[in-house]
Amino acid sequence: MKARFLGNIIKVICLVCALALLPSFAACNGEEESSETVGEIYRIITFNSNGGSPVESIKVRDNHYATRPEDPTLDNYVFRRWEREGREWLFDSKRVTEDMTLSALWVSAVEIFDLEPAGESGDLVITGFKKHASFSTLKIPSTINGKTVVALSDEAFAFTNTDYAKHIILPDSIVSVGDGAFMKSNGVTFDIQGVLTAIGESSFEGCSLLTSVKLGEGIESIPFMCFFECTSLTTINIPNGVTTVEENAFEGCSSMLTMVLPATLTTVEDSAFANCKNLKSIFFGGTEEQFDAISVADSNEALADADLYIYSENEPANEGNYWHYENGSPVIW
Repeated sequence: MKARFLGNIIKVICLVCALALLPSFAACNGEEESSETVGEIYRIITFNSNGGSPVESIKVRDNHYATRPEDPTLDNYVFRRWEREGREWLFDSKRVTEDMTLSALWVSAVEIFDLEPAGESGDLVITGFKKHASFSTLKIPSTINGKTVVALSDEAFAFTNTDYAKHIILPDSIVSVGDGAFMKSNGVTFDIQGVLTAIGESSFEGCSLLTSVKLGEGIESIPFMCFFECTSLTTINIPNGVTTVEENAFEGCSSMLTMVLPATLTTVEDSAFANCKNLKSIFFGGTEEQFDAISVADSNEALADADLYIYSENEPANEGNYWHYENGSPVIW
């Protein structure tokens, strides 16, 4: 009996000791983890924008890739690239192993773009792109020589490829693009920051990496082959006021999943939506009777195969497929 009593006491003492040592083990583990953190080496990259808008320095773990900062801006110039000792710094392929300074390289806008006045407004239209310099990102300036850039003329950037520009940014000042403005610019990615209120025939034809574009009121028709074979375009909101979608306008938009069609739409021409094989949903801005009254030509089976939703500002009492806007996007009731 006495031996068992003593054994129990010993077990209790051992348990208390073990519990007392747990924080020490945890502390040891914590010290090991923190020692790895403390041992990390960081490098500083300083950016010299050479007269452009300031870019803050960044800290990068040694032997790691740096994240490219947002490009600086400079009136009347286009940013071309970041350089170190006269050579382009490639953020995706060069590891940072020491502190360094990267300097901005600028090109005069008038050396890159052909320009002409936009009527009597004093604004500017870009009529051509002089493809003598290559850009990872070509950000079109919103002003040149104090004048606002508002439009791209016919074929201004037609047949641009990645040897000249891999990524093109249109500022929100540009509201109009002419016939074939970006035609066959295959492999180039786009960031269209504004709302386009005028578009021309074949303006984005063959732009396989175009993913989104905002169209605004003022457009009366979606022109012939405007978005032909834009195979990465997933959705489109055709604005109120458009009455016609012309031939082949969206033909071959094989990634198109949803579209918004306005109540003003009356005519869909031949093959306007041909080969839009993944179209799932149509959000129509009018009544079902108005949709049925649209004149739809041949080779637009995608419209009949997709689910149709009718606009209702308030949640309808009766059953059916209805939708409304939430934060500017179509949402099913």
